[in-house]
Amino acid sequence: MAKDKCIADFLFEQGFNTPPSERVARETLIAGGLTNSTKRNICSDKLRRAQEMLALSLFRACSDHRCQLLATLEAGTRRVVTVADAGCQICGGKKARRSVAWAAYRLGLMGINRVLVIGGTPAEHDEISKHVRSRGSGRDRGRGGSPGQAAMEFRFVDGTRPGRASEAAAALMRWADLVVIWANAPLKHSVSATYAACAAGCREHARLVYASCTGAAAMLDQVVSGIA
Repeated sequence: MAKDKCIADFLFEQGFNTPPSERVARETLIAGGLTNSTKRNICSDKLRRAQEMLALSLFRACSDHRCQLLATLEAGTRRVVTVADAGCQICGGKKARRSVAWAAYRLGLMGINRVLVIGGTPAEHDEISKHVRSRGSGRDRGRGGSPGQAAMEFRFVDGTRPGRASEAAAALMRWADLVVIWANAPLKHSVSATYAACAAGCREHARLVYASCTGAAAMLDQVVSGIA
C-alpha cells in the first residue's frame, strides 16, 4: 500500500521554500484536484502528477532583480513565484550560476554569444562551464534560456601556463565576439601580452575588455556592467 507524504515537505522539496510560495503551490494542487484545503498529506501515487502540475503552472525565482527579470522572460504562461535562493530555477542559490545567466541575457542582447576568457584557473573555468551547461540543458527541456537568444559559449585560456603562439591566439580571438583579459586572476604576463598584441594588431578581432574582480561571479558581473 502506497504511503502518504506530508504536503508541506513535498512542496519544500520541490523548491517552494517560503510560506507564500508554499501557499501558491498548494492552491495550484487544489485547483488541479490533487488535494483539498483540509488535507495535510498526499498519496504517493499522486506525486508524479503533482510535480508535473507544479512544473507546468509555476516558475520559481528568488528576490534578486536579475533572477526576477529572467524568470519573467523564461516562464512563458507560468506564474512566477518568489522563493528563497535555494529554490530559484535561475540561480539555485549560487552566485556564479546567476551571473552566468545574467551575462548570457545581457550580452546576448548585444549579439555577443561567444566569450573568450584569458586568465583564471581551471577550477574557475570549470565553474563557469558547469553553469553554462546547466543553462543549455534547461533550454533543451524548455526550462531555461531567454526566448529568441542563441546559447552562450565560453572558451578559456589558462593564465597559469606560458603564453600561446600568436597564431593560436589570433585564431581564438577570431572565434570570439568578446575577449576578457582577467587581470586580477592568475595570469602570466606572457599570456596577456600575446592577446593584447593580437588585439592591437588587427581591428577585425573581437572586442577586448579587462576585468579586475576576484571570483567568477564578480568577474562576469564586472564585464556585463562595463559594456552592457
